[in-house]
Amino acid sequence: MSNTQNWTNTVRQAAEAIGAPEATDRIEIALADDLGLTKDDIGLSDLTNESTTPFGDLRASLERNGFKLVQIRKIVAVLRGERKSSEGDRSKNLRTKYGLKEGIKTARLQDLVADYDINEPDDPVSAELKRRFGDAKVIVLDPHAETPTVAIADTLDLMTDYKEGRGLSDKVMIDGLLVEPFAVGEKPHLILEEDPLFVGEALRQNGRSTRGNRIDWSPIKGESRQFVRVAVDMGAIEPESRRDSKDIYLAALDGIKSLEGEFPEVGLEFRKRKQTGDLPKLKVVPGASRKNQPFGVGNRSR
Repeated sequence: MSNTQNWTNTVRQAAEAIGAPEATDRIEIALADDLGLTKDDIGLSDLTNESTTPFGDLRASLERNGFKLVQIRKIVAVLRGERKSSEGDRSKNLRTKYGLKEGIKTARLQDLVADYDINEPDDPVSAELKRRFGDAKVIVLDPHAETPTVAIADTLDLMTDYKEGRGLSDKVMIDGLLVEPFAVGEKPHLILEEDPLFVGEALRQNGRSTRGNRIDWSPIKGESRQFVRVAVDMGAIEPESRRDSKDIYLAALDGIKSLEGEFPEVGLEFRKRKQTGDLPKLKVVPGASRKNQPFGVGNRSR
């Protein structure tokens, strides 16, 4: 008789690996209900077999159940009993998975998309996708991911449309947000929201800072964020000070009037810059140096 306890323990360990023990049920739904794996030793054995459960299938199923790519890699590593490979092993791993050059030409599309890395435009996966789709704009990123992550299901839909001769849209709706597709090997021109407190630092796509108090800026919009940056420019607050950042954040939650009441000198400078159209843009392009930033990062907008 198959041992269901091993399955239960392994799934629980996978949930704990991402710091979310409550996610056990969702992982089981992805594996058992969506993929049809049995909740026993046979199912665990199938998980270690790349031909039976390719990473692309596991990723797509776990994504449908609300997991992000970093979480998925950790989950799969536990489920397969693998140690996480380093980035330097990528080429070796691809050769192991797809074999020699001719072997990748017969690879399943969903596996290639799952392994596609926008930062590796010259690796075997990118080369094969480029061979199949040329310059067609068939790649879309997940707008909710914290780092640039391919939206597998939506990308596969676009690729299917292309292969079947249907016209490609220049914009795609993903979970209520419009995104622009781009070609294989093309680096999307990402413009991110800049952290109001930390010059040149991008906010995560959910609006949270990666520095200091890791403040969630999503409730604070427009001019209130710009006011905070003016305060930083003037030296009225110290971004690394937890007290300063907390004080100005709480004032910003109440809007411009509250900010001007707490920081009258900054309010005067803010109004001057607003009249001359010189408020900070708070946009940043990842990877560009400060002098090459198109939005005057670290300075007033130009």
